[in-house]
Amino acid sequence: MTDVLAHRGPDGAGIHALGPAMFGHRRLAIRDLTESGRQPMLDPDGDIMVTFNGEIYNDAALRREIEAQSDYRFRTRCDTEILPIGWKLWGAGLFERLQGMFAIAIWDRTRNQLVLARDPVGIKPLYYAQQADAVLFSSELKGILASGRVRSTIDPRAFHAYLAAGYCNVGDSLVAGVSQIPPGPTASFLSMRLRLDHTGAQLVAVRFRAPRSLGTRFTKFWQRRAGSY
Repeated sequence: MTDVLAHRGPDGAGIHALGPAMFGHRRLAIRDLTESGRQPMLDPDGDIMVTFNGEIYNDAALRREIEAQSDYRFRTRCDTEILPIGWKLWGAGLFERLQGMFAIAIWDRTRNQLVLARDPVGIKPLYYAQQADAVLFSSELKGILASGRVRSTIDPRAFHAYLAAGYCNVGDSLVAGVSQIPPGPTASFLSMRLRLDHTGAQLVAVRFRAPRSLGTRFTKFWQRRAGSY
């Protein structure tokens, strides 16, 4: 799964297992170019494991807040390091504090819990497939397909939406059995039960005009424009 995503992270690769969870990562080094910034990253106690794609813009402010509320002292300049510590300190409140673009996976060994989160705008993609005995996730569809556990079958409903609008509906993907984490909410898998939590994301209701009304208005507009030439 990580091999097919090598183009997303040419600066390094890492795989780590913690209990029943295994995370893989392809690294694009930006903040901290040393090996101390490699992922997956764990907290010093080995309770929390994180893999993360993106950038946290308020990293410096969060570091100061963490150090003020705990005795933790940061060891790297990598913004990834705030995630396992922030999760232990604030839980799901961590995501309300993050400013940036991100796709995050957190494994909490103490709770036997997998948490997947995505930035509120949806800049960074995050796909997942929930099965009877596993949850697969990846930054790209090809990562999940490379597992060999999901067939590359087109989802007809998502494909229809793609042809009509140029993109799939929120939460869908073109592959049957594979979903996307919607922008903003976090997906929490606790004992293999999925729960979606909205953490600060707001859904905006859009009112569409009836097609007949739009057609009438466009015709009048075109007649006025054509008559001016």
